[in-house]
Amino acid sequence: MHRFFSLFSMFWLLAVFSLEADTGSGFDTHRSDSHAPISVMGDHVHAKGEWMISYRAMLMNMKTLTNGDDKVSDSEVKQEGYMMVPEDMDMVMHMLGGMYAQSDQVTWMLMIPYRSNTMDMRMLPMGNMGGNAMNNGMMNMPMHSSMDSSGLGDIKLGSLVLLHDSMADRVHLNLSVSLPTGSINEKNDQGGVLPYPMQLGSGSVDLHLGATWLHQWESFSFGSQLMSVLRSASNNKGYQLGNEYQWANWLAKPVGLVSLSANLKYVVKEDIEGADERLAANRSTSANPSNQGGEWLMAGVGMNVQLPKANRLAFEYQVPAYQKVNGIQLAQDQVMTFGWQMSF
Repeated sequence: MHRFFSLFSMFWLLAVFSLEADTGSGFDTHRSDSHAPISVMGDHVHAKGEWMISYRAMLMNMKTLTNGDDKVSDSEVKQEGYMMVPEDMDMVMHMLGGMYAQSDQVTWMLMIPYRSNTMDMRMLPMGNMGGNAMNNGMMNMPMHSSMDSSGLGDIKLGSLVLLHDSMADRVHLNLSVSLPTGSINEKNDQGGVLPYPMQLGSGSVDLHLGATWLHQWESFSFGSQLMSVLRSASNNKGYQLGNEYQWANWLAKPVGLVSLSANLKYVVKEDIEGADERLAANRSTSANPSNQGGEWLMAGVGMNVQLPKANRLAFEYQVPAYQKVNGIQLAQDQVMTFGWQMSF
């Protein structure tokens, strides 16, 4: 699937840049389906002088310990030398956004995230670990525990650059950078460093590059967005999060002031390079840098609702149609996204 994603990305970008420039705008921005499903960010540009403020809340739930695309048993995990495994994890992200159109061609944007993570852990049955377990103090450790972290994530600044605007199509570039404002030093109540999924940022300056294509028919609309997150360097804890690639495709149906949508999003996340030396990789599966990333095909349905005074409310529900994680990880279960947007 990685090869297919790379080949299609190249084809899509060539198709985008082959479109002839057109300065006349006939794309209907007032239709209820002129905005993408709420999980897709940076989906539209604005007219010169227009502002938009937005709020999103995304709730992601993960459960079922998985190795690749197969459920994994305690005995299989113990054979890999791990002592603890995650049982489930919830991640909530609140996102405040602002957009301003310097011109009809360039829209600036700012996104400020606040993240909250909760993970429940379980001690594996010790079996015949015997003396080794007691020597390591394992007998005195609780069988179940919980950890949490919350705070500011990585702030993103960028622009949307309109390339093509016609009666039925719009194409723009997504160009932004995220700053390492999210903590990578989150700890538990005992002062131990939390594993990688519980940290709030990447610890590096990252580039977010992509392109978005929108097409309208009389009764339907289609959108496609390619996005990448490219890590610039290792952070000051000695590791670098993997690059990320996304390809979202959605079909929307306007029904008066309501838009109904179906969305397929293919996501690839590479595993971590390097390691945080403060974490013992064999203590827990989530503390091993090799057990990060994977690929997911997320299927979603959503709804956008136009309200008076250029307000919009939106909701989308997504589940994995396919997923294959790197190493041993919790599988994604469901994602819900709520949002509000107002233009003026």
